[in-house]
Amino acid sequence: MQKPRVRLLGRRWLGWMGLVWLGAVWGLMQQADGAPSPCPKEMSEIPAGAYMRGSRQGRLDEQPVRKIRLRRFCLDRTEVSMSAYRKCVQSGRCSPTGKPLNDYAALRPAVYVHWHQAEAYCKAIGKRLPTEAEWERAARADRVGALYPLDGRISCERANYGALPTYPCERGHSKVPQPVTRYEAGPFGLHNMAGNVAEWVADCYVPDYYRESPSQDPVARSCSQDAARVIRGGSFSSPLQDLRISARKAAWAYGIFFDVGFRCAKDLP
Repeated sequence: MQKPRVRLLGRRWLGWMGLVWLGAVWGLMQQADGAPSPCPKEMSEIPAGAYMRGSRQGRLDEQPVRKIRLRRFCLDRTEVSMSAYRKCVQSGRCSPTGKPLNDYAALRPAVYVHWHQAEAYCKAIGKRLPTEAEWERAARADRVGALYPLDGRISCERANYGALPTYPCERGHSKVPQPVTRYEAGPFGLHNMAGNVAEWVADCYVPDYYRESPSQDPVARSCSQDAARVIRGGSFSSPLQDLRISARKAAWAYGIFFDVGFRCAKDLP
């Protein structure tokens, strides 16, 4: 009468050990993949770390090259879509775009939005505009010496840029922004860090800011309401040189443009 009991206990023991083994394998897989992201599902976590900001071969406002340290943060994987922006307007938390775009596809990036509207949108959904330093860190990742947000050669098939006459992608170009996930993602799963629409960031535009900024979490905030703000990433109408990771451009804070949009960031503890 005891033998069946031994066999039953043996089976139970083997079953229990099997569960332990599966649990251990699952734990190792979780460690390999990393802990679940602390960011909302539409955002990527950008780890804390240091990078070399700027370019020795770039424009004067991209110099000097300096090591910048940042805390970790979340960044939207895509530019804010027109659909998302319209929902904010309908809720009463955001103001309408500067020009009506009734026939503009909902999944294209929100445009004709000035800097203050972009900032207000991000705040309304519990986020904020990324700083210029954060934007460059996300575009560069850990790729020392990288020139563009995408690895390898930038082409008209890989990024939405160069639509104007004499520019490389002008032939057959639709000359409009494309849906926010239309082109391949770069580091951290971020789409359209090169081209499509240029992006507002939090900083005031200060041409020589790189000479005077702190090295830890820098952001230039001291300027008037209508002073120029920084835009990054280049757009569908930009030449290739404006798609460089380090390229800085300036625009009037209340300016509305068909080739400027934005994405949001979020603090992490």
